[in-house]
Amino acid sequence: TPTEKQNEITHVDNDNVLMGQEAARYLIDLGHDEISFVTDTKDGEVFKERYQGYQNEMLKSKRQPKLLVFDENMSLQTETGLVVMDEVVALKVIARLAEQGLKVPEDVSVITYNNSAFSTIVHPYLTTFDINIVRLGAATVEKFLALTQNKEGFHDKTIIPFELILRESTERKK
Repeated sequence: TPTEKQNEITHVDNDNVLMGQEAARYLIDLGHDEISFVTDTKDGEVFKERYQGYQNEMLKSKRQPKLLVFDENMSLQTETGLVVMDEVVALKVIARLAEQGLKVPEDVSVITYNNSAFSTIVHPYLTTFDINIVRLGAATVEKFLALTQNKEGFHDKTIIPFELILRESTERKK
């Protein structure tokens, strides 16, 4: 939700800031120090919120946050952990790591978001946050129907819970 319009908009989403924090915290708890956030775009509220949460947790843990915008030639030689904006980008990142001779999760742990079908297409299966897309959709429809029945409208924010799904792309740093 655009910050300046927050009080004017009915909004259904996850707590993306909290997800960003939990992603960084999970990798920190696994012993990773060099943890970067990887995205393919700096646009959009979801990116800003997830990155903010990641950044907050890194600073709280006395670690330096680092933002990387994915491109086909990027070097990922120094990172031991990556928080990746979504699963499509995560698959590209894993392919790039393989090109550099790095293995997931043996050399680099990768955590991402959405829990879509992409998370289990190739090995390693992705450790990801399930954003509960069915509940997000249902709550959005409920809000829309409520708004259409109330001519004055109402403005609120509905937060849908998320869950970390542990799979193969993360492990304790060796």
